[in-house]
Amino acid sequence: MNSLVSLIKHSAVGIVTLSVLSACGGGGGDSSSSSPTPVTPTNPAPPPSGLFSKYGGLKNEAVVDSTSAYDIAYYVTSALDTSVMLVHADEFPYARFDRVLTDHEQPSGLDCESGELIVGELKNDTSEVEYINCALGPYTFNGNGTLSVSSVSSNGESFEGTLSFDSLTIDNSRMVANFEGTIEASVGEQYTESAIVNGLLTYASSGVTVFIDDVDIDTTISENNPVLVPDGRIYISPYGYVDVTTLRPGSFTSPSLALAIAGSSTLIIKEKEEGLVSVGLFSDINNAEEPTLVIPFSFIGNQDYLDAENTAPLVNVASTSLEADRNVFMLLDTSESSDIDDDLLTFQWSVLSAPEGANVSFQNNGFNNTRVSFSQSGQYQLQVIAFDGKVESDPVTVSVYV
Repeated sequence: MNSLVSLIKHSAVGIVTLSVLSACGGGGGDSSSSSPTPVTPTNPAPPPSGLFSKYGGLKNEAVVDSTSAYDIAYYVTSALDTSVMLVHADEFPYARFDRVLTDHEQPSGLDCESGELIVGELKNDTSEVEYINCALGPYTFNGNGTLSVSSVSSNGESFEGTLSFDSLTIDNSRMVANFEGTIEASVGEQYTESAIVNGLLTYASSGVTVFIDDVDIDTTISENNPVLVPDGRIYISPYGYVDVTTLRPGSFTSPSLALAIAGSSTLIIKEKEEGLVSVGLFSDINNAEEPTLVIPFSFIGNQDYLDAENTAPLVNVASTSLEADRNVFMLLDTSESSDIDDDLLTFQWSVLSAPEGANVSFQNNGFNNTRVSFSQSGQYQLQVIAFDGKVESDPVTVSVYV
């Protein structure tokens, strides 16, 4: 047992860890037996005071497009990985995108696989916690924290408390970052049932700051198997805020995790097998479909996209000669388009020619699930250009007889 559960169990003489926050998984408590339902976060922007006042980045809704998507995916997933690690230690080894970047997959059950975690004696419901080169999975922690316990059950098995850090260095294969902030947790007999993370991450290499705003890192029970459900708002200094919703939770026995990252558009990122993820851009979460672009997560996690020489994408339309009924939306299928650099593509459709007085309406123009309808019978010429965030493709013309 290597989490806040064990931390509290040792509170009579000292405490154990919040990374330390969860336990060996399984059973317990009054958790629901149904699968978690995705809920769009409604968190208001925090007031410009306290820790948020240290965040000096953009505070508007982020523009999520082919230019910014991979950067946003990088910072969101690393912030969530960090949050999950602070809450659950290595208890959810399969539920973090970071797992594909390391051979470490099985939880060890140790406070630290190497290094040391020192927990002081609990005095006045408070204990000091120190990480000294504490290795947990792909992460190494260094820094001091304080655990404040607000309530403990009569049997000492469950409690509520807050773990806070003024400065905690987190190091792994794709980042070195400093975390300051708090984790408020409700811990059951076997695992952390819910936790809310508020914190500021500062990335050493880029200087980018990420504010984690009331992000829920919750577990619930589905078929006697704990599942991980992260939801909340994340601010990224060069871009603004995005709201993160769990579409498919990760668990001990079902590792796949799917997230919707919503700003001006919605980025779907879904873990697949063998270190691969599928990604897609959609106008909003209600129009999201199965992402079609499959890439190694290391492409995002190690920021390989920043180093690649760029090549123009190729547009592939399923058919360049179509028939349609008036006033009925039809799909303009560009899902087989390609980009040798694995860039996310957007697709801009325009009208080259149409019958006089005809109206052409597009839905989700800019995305690979664009649909179109026509108000009059006759012959139409449409054009599509793909954009990879840097350069445009050659145009492709599509003829439609209505």
